[in-house]
Amino acid sequence: MGKRMRPARWCTVAALAALCGMTSGCYDRKELEQQAFVTTLGIDKAPDGLIDCTFRIALPQNPATSSGGGKGGEPLAGTGPVTFRGHNIMEALTIANSSVERAMSLDHLGQVIFGEELAREGLSDELQAMTRFREFRPSLYLGVAHGRAHDIIAADKPVLEHSPTRMPDSIADVGQRSGLFPVVSLHDFVTVSSEHHMAAMIPMLSVNQEVQQNPQGQKDDGGQPMSFSPGRVARSGGNPVEWMGAALFKEGKLVGTIDGQQAMLIAILQGRIKRPQMTVPDPLTKGQFLSLALKAERGPVYTVALGNPMKIRVLVPMEADVASMKGSANYSLPQTRLRVEQALNEELAGQFTSVLQLLLNRYQCDVVPVSLHARHLFPTHQAYISYPWEDRLKDADVQVNVRLHLRRFGVQLAPAGDGNQNHSQSTGKV
Repeated sequence: MGKRMRPARWCTVAALAALCGMTSGCYDRKELEQQAFVTTLGIDKAPDGLIDCTFRIALPQNPATSSGGGKGGEPLAGTGPVTFRGHNIMEALTIANSSVERAMSLDHLGQVIFGEELAREGLSDELQAMTRFREFRPSLYLGVAHGRAHDIIAADKPVLEHSPTRMPDSIADVGQRSGLFPVVSLHDFVTVSSEHHMAAMIPMLSVNQEVQQNPQGQKDDGGQPMSFSPGRVARSGGNPVEWMGAALFKEGKLVGTIDGQQAMLIAILQGRIKRPQMTVPDPLTKGQFLSLALKAERGPVYTVALGNPMKIRVLVPMEADVASMKGSANYSLPQTRLRVEQALNEELAGQFTSVLQLLLNRYQCDVVPVSLHARHLFPTHQAYISYPWEDRLKDADVQVNVRLHLRRFGVQLAPAGDGNQNHSQSTGKV
């Protein structure tokens, strides 16, 4: 009986051995030296329904010398991006292997930038490819170019970062702290775009023409006016590319843009940023400005009353420290502080109301989203999704109130250089 079972046992062992060989996972291996890692991808509209895909390829580094390319000159990956045309991203990626001597890989892709013209027509086709292909990680960051994405990637010259793979993470950290532009990942954008009555934002990237034409800042033509608009920031030198403001998307299409100051206000209304810094007109000294370090520990409170017109009321509680002032007024006096708080409440409430009216009344883009705070007003989910939310937003009555409390006035109570008038008042840290 045992001899009859031997052939069966040998067949079983052979089958298991063959199965182990098939599941080893090494049949399609690629060595690091055989791959070209794309760190930034730009997608622009091209004629005849095609797209131009611009790839920023990481420059291979020599660990011994910390320089790329070795001898014989710098590789083209270190001089600028490469662009290929195709029907979709996958085809452009395949065509790129016709002139790039290593296999193109998106495993280390950190950022995707869409051209403005393509974004206005809609990103549904590109998002379909990005969500299906496994090399597009859901955590990669998105951006919209003011113009063409190729121009953004070509003009990008980081001030500090040497590694192109760390650049998107560093920019995202700055955005989360300043609020001048939103930080949006592929997963965030796809999730919000698929929800009912919600709109999405993507940060705007633009080329400052003044900086690009005069990188050293040597020419003095009287100065540029101060601006928070993308591509118009008054500055000289540094990286020609700047990230400021946001693009508004409704149903996957770009419908409008906002500047950096409006993006900061929206971040506060969303509860995304806890300690923003703002500069507002000084209510006590005409022509001067106050810099406030705001603290929004509690999120805004929304109250929605359905109807025609729909009423939206928002209460924004905040605390603030006076970080900088130019006037001679003593803000530590109780009566002065009350006057300043009342004036700042009115000033900030006007700014919040203006930006919320711009989003809801003009663009019908609920990026906050306010609709989530009205969801409990509907008995069923079907009633919620069938409600004409966007139509009601056109004529909605929007009003924002601010409850600001001044806590501190810097490290000195009395104004600097106030002479004998405030000589008896104590100074010091509070």
